[in-house]
Formats: sequence, C-alpha cells, structure tokens
Amino acid sequence: MTRTKKGFLFTISIIFFTTTLLIFAQTYSNQNVKREVKILDSFNTTLPPFITDDVSFDLQRLLDVGFTINHGDGNISVLLNDSVPKPSNLQAKITDYDSFLRVDYFSNVKGTQDVNLQDINGGNITATLGTYFDFNHDYSVDVINFTSTQTLKLVDLNLDYSGDLVDYEWTLNAGTIPLNIRYVDDSNNFSISARISNTAKSTLKLVYSDANVLLDFGLTSQNNSFKIDSNISNKLDYDLLLKYNYDANYLPMETTAIIKYSEDTIDSNSLLRLN
Repeated sequence: MTRTKKGFLFTISIIFFTTTLLIFAQTYSNQNVKREVKILDSFNTTLPPFITDDVSFDLQRLLDVGFTINHGDGNISVLLNDSVPKPSNLQAKITDYDSFLRVDYFSNVKGTQDVNLQDINGGNITATLGTYFDFNHDYSVDVINFTSTQTLKLVDLNLDYSGDLVDYEWTLNAGTIPLNIRYVDDSNNFSISARISNTAKSTLKLVYSDANVLLDFGLTSQNNSFKIDSNISNKLDYDLLLKYNYDANYLPMETTAIIKYSEDTIDSNSLLRLN
C-alpha cells in the first residue's frame, strides 16, 4: 500500500472517530438535559408541601397554638399547647404576616401562590381533625372550646399563670375518666386528681383579684369536651392532653386558612395546619 493510501485511510479513521465522539457527546448532553428536566419537574411537584409546611410552622408561632397528635392501640392522644389572652395586636400581626407572604416570600418562590388568612384574622382560630375533633379559640372574647364525637379516656392539664391566684373552686361530677391538673403561678401552686364524668360538667374556677377563669371538663356544648372562659388580662399558658377512643387513619389538625400554588401542570390547594 502506498503512503498516499495509508494517509487517506488514517484521515478517514480520524474523521470517523471524531464524528463518533461528537455523536456520543451530543447524546450524553441530551440525556443530561432530560435528566435535569425530570429532576426540576420532580422538584416542582415537591414545592407545594414545602411551602405549606413553612407557612404552617410560621402560623403556629404567630398564633401561639400547636397540636401534637399520637395514635396507637385504638386510641388517640391530642396535646394542645395554647395561651389566653392573645396579644391585643394579634390581628395586626396576622395582617403584617399576610403582607410579608405576598410581597417578600411568594415573590422569591417559583410559581404562583396565594393565601387566605381572613378567617383567622377575624377573631377566631379554628382547626379540625377530620369530623372527629373541633378546636375553636375565639380570641376576641377569650373563649376556647375543644369538642369531640369520640369517647374521652383521660385529661391531663398544666396551667402556668403570670400573676398571683387568690383562690380556686373545684366542682366535681364524679365518673370514670382520670383527670390531673397542675397549676403554678408567681407564688402559688396546687394539684387536683379526680375521676370525672364525660357526660356531665366538672368545673375549675380560678379566682384572681380582678378577674376569673372558668375551665369546664366533660359536658360543655357536648359530651367529651373541654372549655375555657376567661376575662383575665395576664397571660395563662396551658398544655392540655386529651386521650380518646379512636380507631381511624391519621389526619392533620387543619385550620380554615387556605394556601394555593400553581405552576404549569401543578395546581394545589392546601389547608394550613397547626401540627
């Protein structure tokens, strides 16, 4: 074979090898692009839950209300952390937070978002666990109701008051439901252990120098429930554990506040949670 023919074959081989490399590189690049698109599409579908979780967490801190729900052995335990009264400027804080979401937060997140905090900003914090449990804190008049269609099995309540108690009155309607109350303030503390009825009202009245707090257990607006009616000015923090017979799927404690998200083929409407 002549040198010219060898040179020609070498040139053809180089061209073929280079073309193969280019095709491989283009194919690899296209595959990378497709993978990145899939990853981005997948990420877009995860944005709504992340946004909802962020806003729900902020809302819990803003309202100073939170729930912890535990299931097991045909029972449910509902731990409520709350306080009364709410700050007098709570509605203004909710309005400011609504503005922050629309102006600052949503503008830095891909997609279109909207939130409706109107019900919460109207004086009531309302949340439900399916059709089984209802919570309402009317912070315009400092009345709290927790009602349930399930059978009450246990009540455990911690009270922490910023001030001094003058006296308390305990009225018992005896039954089979264990109840434990622990109270502490700046200079007083006491405990109550009893067995109450879930179909009749037992009442604890906290007496202060200028106001009273009534706490009802068992029968309030319905059986198996709990209520606080307060007109105090100092803050009362409470941690309330309620245990019920319950054999159903897990559900979140959802408020009436709605957050919306849309982006391309994604259209999500979610209720903000308190747990």
